[in-house]
Amino acid sequence: MLAISVEPGTGNQPGSGNQDPPESTNNNPQQTQAPSFQIDPRFANLPPEEAIARTVQSMVTPLHQQIKELTEKEKKYTSYLDSLSLITEDPEARRAFIRELDPELVQPEDIDDVVKSKLDKKYGTDFKVDREEAANDHWSKSAKYLRDMEHMYNEEQEKSSKQTYKTFAEIKKEIAGRKIKAKENEDKQLSDIQVKYQLNDATVNDFIQYLSKATIEDHFLNYRNVRKFDNNTSIASVPGSGLTLNEKMKKVDNLFGNSRF
Repeated sequence: MLAISVEPGTGNQPGSGNQDPPESTNNNPQQTQAPSFQIDPRFANLPPEEAIARTVQSMVTPLHQQIKELTEKEKKYTSYLDSLSLITEDPEARRAFIRELDPELVQPEDIDDVVKSKLDKKYGTDFKVDREEAANDHWSKSAKYLRDMEHMYNEEQEKSSKQTYKTFAEIKKEIAGRKIKAKENEDKQLSDIQVKYQLNDATVNDFIQYLSKATIEDHFLNYRNVRKFDNNTSIASVPGSGLTLNEKMKKVDNLFGNSRF
C-alpha cells in the first residue's frame, strides 16, 4: 500500500508538527520517500483518515465529471464525422441531407425531361414525329411514338405522386444497420474458422491485423499460390516459336485482365 505522509500542521491533532519524523531511508537505497499529501483545508479539522479520504474524493469527483463531459463530446463529434462521411460517400444520403437543409436546393426530376430521354432512347434522337401520318395511320411509327409518350407521361406522373423520400436519419440508420450485420457476419466467419482450424485467440487477432493491412498485391500473391500459377511457365508454354513483347503483354492481360476479377 502506498504510504502517504501528511504535511505537518495539516491534521487535526494538536502539536501534529511534533510527531516523530519518518524513518530515514538513507540506509536503504531501494526505498523512496513517499511524496507529501496536502490535506484540503476544508477537512483539516477531521480525523486524519477521513480528512485524507475526503480530500481524495474532492479531487476525484471533478475528474469523473470531466470524463463524463468529454465522453459525451466524443460521442457527438463521432456522430458528426460519421454523418460527414455518409454525405460524402452516399448520393442518396447527400440528397436527403440537402433536402432537409433547404428543400428548394433539390428539385424533383422534370417529367418532360424524363419522358424525352426515354423516347430518345427508344426511337433515336433524330426521329421527328409526323402528326398527320399518326392521324392517318394508327400503326405508323409516329402514332406509336405519340401513344408511348402519353403512356410514359401518365406513368411518371403516377410515380411522382406516390414518391416518398427517406430522411437523412433513416438512411444513416439503415447504413449503420447494414454495417453491423456485415460485422456480425464477419465475426461469425472468424469464429467458424477458429473452431474449424483450432486456432488460439492470438493467431486470430494476428490474422485480423493481416487482413486490415493486406494490399491488392498480397491478395494476388495468395491467389497465385492457390492456383499454383507460374507466370514464366505459363507464358513459355504458349504454342509456337518465341512471343513478341506485345504478344506476351496481351497474354498476361488475358490472364489477369479486368474480366478475371
